[in-house]
Amino acid sequence: MKKLLFVFIIIFTNICSAQIERDSISGEVTYIKINKVDLPLSEIKLYSNSWIVENFKNTNEGIKLNTEKKIISKGVFNGTLINGLNGEGNCEINYIFEISFKEKKYRIKFSSFKVESKDYPRFADLIFERPTNDIETYKKDLMQKAELEKKSRKKKMLKVANNPKQLKEYFEYSSVRDEHIIKQIESKCEILSKSIQSYLLKQSKDKW
Repeated sequence: MKKLLFVFIIIFTNICSAQIERDSISGEVTYIKINKVDLPLSEIKLYSNSWIVENFKNTNEGIKLNTEKKIISKGVFNGTLINGLNGEGNCEINYIFEISFKEKKYRIKFSSFKVESKDYPRFADLIFERPTNDIETYKKDLMQKAELEKKSRKKKMLKVANNPKQLKEYFEYSSVRDEHIIKQIESKCEILSKSIQSYLLKQSKDKW
């Protein structure tokens, strides 16, 4: 039993805990996990391809890049989003994922999340539209983007930015709305990350 446990630890050891990050300027979300596995680069790639085929539909259409050291593909999952009136609707969360390979090591990265919704299309478009790290950054971004809008839209955005009460309301709603989606993204990324981890681990164990 002890010997088996020791082999398990050697075969597959996490070298970096998974992280979900949000860019302080663009507001975009990224999830990255790096794992160590006792397989050569060529086999990690081979089994990663097999994992993608087993877990994603329309694989041929989804894969954007497939080289010796990297696969880039896309995926989508169902979720929910909230609107400004405490309502909740269905949505699809699209994303790009990248698996990079090295000898006995791989990295999986999820990014470019895009929310689409037939129930609340306008609210879906607002997800990650601007950073919600703090209210001052939010205000600055709002004012900068207002300059690119048409006159009526620009006037409305600047009015919100310069009204402390309205600005706070918009900021708080945006924060809650984005966080609602981020939690779903993190959960889905964890599931997929553990899935490929288990898949590669099985291939490693089969070689012993």
